[in-house]
Amino acid sequence: SGRLRVLDGRVSVGAGGGAGASPFGGDANEIGLPLVGDSSATTGTAALLVASGTVSRGLTVNTGSNQVVVLGGYGAGISRFNSVGTDIRLGRDVTLQASNSGTVEFASTWQDSTGGTSPAVNFTIGSLGNAGEVVFAASVPASIQSVKVVAGTLAINSGNRMDPGTPMTLGSAFSNGT
Repeated sequence: SGRLRVLDGRVSVGAGGGAGASPFGGDANEIGLPLVGDSSATTGTAALLVASGTVSRGLTVNTGSNQVVVLGGYGAGISRFNSVGTDIRLGRDVTLQASNSGTVEFASTWQDSTGGTSPAVNFTIGSLGNAGEVVFAASVPASIQSVKVVAGTLAINSGNRMDPGTPMTLGSAFSNGT
């Protein structure tokens, strides 16, 4: 099929094209959603990074494996994964990051891998060399198991929330998170 699959390595895209545009096309059904992560990989990283611009498109983080999955922005400026009615389906833990001089905003609805509203995963914010600002511009479901800010800054936009029962850790051996 014409589905984008980021199974290993990094895909960096320059989003753009105006309102409702996406570098991945507009197929809204599940089979056409971009897929990030390999369900059978035991090592490595699969990353989908967006330059300053907006991806107005849902996507799926594949289930299983020990592979690290990263969603985020690169370069200076603001990168966005957002649009009303788009979902990010989470089949495993995910790292959300922005480059040191950038911001990435997540305004899509967080779902589990089947499209349900209760993803039971962990978020890691930032990574070594990627200590920009990650913004939750939509509420974070109470089912999120933990949020660990290892580098950079986590911001939660006004009117949105993270469940007060969700464990949060700030900082790591290589950086201070805020």
